[in-house]
Amino acid sequence: MSEQKQQLSSEQIESIVQVVQAGDKEQYRLLVIHFQRQIHIYCYHMLGDETDAEDAVQEIFINAYRGLENYRPTISFSSWLYKIAHHQCINIIKQRQRKQGLVAFLKQESKHANLDYSSKLVEEVLAPLSIPDRQLLILKTVEERSFADISEIMNISQQNLRKKFERLKKKIQARSKRKGLSYEKQNVLLIDKNVESI
Repeated sequence: MSEQKQQLSSEQIESIVQVVQAGDKEQYRLLVIHFQRQIHIYCYHMLGDETDAEDAVQEIFINAYRGLENYRPTISFSSWLYKIAHHQCINIIKQRQRKQGLVAFLKQESKHANLDYSSKLVEEVLAPLSIPDRQLLILKTVEERSFADISEIMNISQQNLRKKFERLKKKIQARSKRKGLSYEKQNVLLIDKNVESI
């Protein structure tokens, strides 16, 4: 069977799936070749980002390969694969939303509205935090859990959690302020260099 842009019928697809399930794993590449472009287009439209779409497609085909032994033709293989693609894209969107929630919290606490909160800067702010502090921050600001829920998860009283969270906010404000100042200093140095070169 040619590996070029040959379209496979539904019967051929199901036949290849059975062959792969029977142990001929090499034939899986035919399914990848057949569905890769369609799944990529779907992921790109869902995610709106080329890199994210490419990463998602790889994960989708890996997950489909791992789960292929559980596939039963009660629905078409195409529909089954699109369900995996849907769940992968939804997971990526949820991860983005969590990160955006954390960025919004850091912006609010930093008092530096003009600071560019890239992923790198978020990591710089979070890096020095202890694991319990990071856990508290994520549960409260990203997962939007109540102190009662967090108390059960972390086995710390609500009162102590509230105090820890206030201290944590101050720590983040101080660190963000230092980062903001360092970025401002870099900008001043760049301006000075540009002045000297004129």
